[in-house]
Amino acid sequence: MTNHISKIDTQRFGFDIARIDDSQTLLQPGFLQELERHGVRLVITRIPTEKTDQINALEDMGFRVKDVQITYRLALNEFVPSQNHQDFQ
Repeated sequence: MTNHISKIDTQRFGFDIARIDDSQTLLQPGFLQELERHGVRLVITRIPTEKTDQINALEDMGFRVKDVQITYRLALNEFVPSQNHQDFQ
């Protein structure tokens, strides 16, 4: 269980914080209670926004969405500069 403890976050905030890479793990029966038994007070996980079933299930367990990140990807090999220089102002 201690392999889920984020050392950097725990040091930064002064209490045990778990970082779970696979959010499905949080939905396993008893997993959250096991984290609580080990003194974890905060859990950080990333879930793609299209996985609303997982987000809703975690919210039903008491989790809350605190941050949403939007990423725009630009393939530079497909980039065609505009002839209109106003686009860059």
